[in-house]
Amino acid sequence: MTFGSDSGQFMLTTKGDERMRTYINGKGDKIEICSLPGKISPIWVGYLINKFNQHIDGVQGSESEVERWLSQFPIGKTDRYTFNNLFSYNGKDYWKCDPSDIYAKKVKGHLVAIGEKVICNPIDQKVPKGALPNVLHDKDIKVRFQDRAKVLTGGNDKGFKRTTIVSFDPRYLERYSFYNKDYYIINQNRVLGTWAKA
Repeated sequence: MTFGSDSGQFMLTTKGDERMRTYINGKGDKIEICSLPGKISPIWVGYLINKFNQHIDGVQGSESEVERWLSQFPIGKTDRYTFNNLFSYNGKDYWKCDPSDIYAKKVKGHLVAIGEKVICNPIDQKVPKGALPNVLHDKDIKVRFQDRAKVLTGGNDKGFKRTTIVSFDPRYLERYSFYNKDYYIINQNRVLGTWAKA
């Protein structure tokens, strides 16, 4: 993809479906907007990712709330730009990408980590009513650990197996949602150790 002189403007790089949009600027930053099914109405999510693939900002809410959040960014017109990584094959559009941007592939319905990434399931723990002495809550609550997770795939070089509980610094954690499920992704070299149990 080549950009004009204003590399800070975001360009829409997807076409067709308004519920799944990706915008990219010339600096390598990316904005993604998606609509997820909710109990009553769709839940809209938008997030900003920098060129190092770190989540910088985001919003969740109604479509209008996400559009209002999006309005703070300079959005350019794609007719001023040339896209060199879009190509068509057998009547379908495909995007070429840098291999370092690929974290996983889907094999027979299962996610398989690629490269040095470890894909984990977050660990939630139920805290019974009254268990936290300094916190008032009149019913059981659920907390999600931010410093550990259960390996789903990846980390074979480090000896991680499926369901191994790994520990990490939350600063290096990336949170994703695929197919209405939450996942944590961490580079295997950022894993600090393993837990016998959560």
